[in-house]
Amino acid sequence: MVTAYTGLEGEKDKNLELTRARAMVVREYLTKTFKVDDALIKTKGLGEDARTDGKRADRVEILVYPKGSEGPLTRTR
Repeated sequence: MVTAYTGLEGEKDKNLELTRARAMVVREYLTKTFKVDDALIKTKGLGEDARTDGKRADRVEILVYPKGSEGPLTRTR
């Protein structure tokens, strides 16, 4: 999953559109450069919806999940 965020400046709708475009550019790069199957990559633009947890709000993250899963594996003890 490729997720993108923006800072709080600017219009909310434009920031959402910008983050969607950023995520798609990263997706295209991964498919062309590393020959990753496009069907395996999901994208999500989150605009200003940045629960930053101390991270920069204007960023792109690439999250890798096991094939066939909808999210990260959780460990239980």
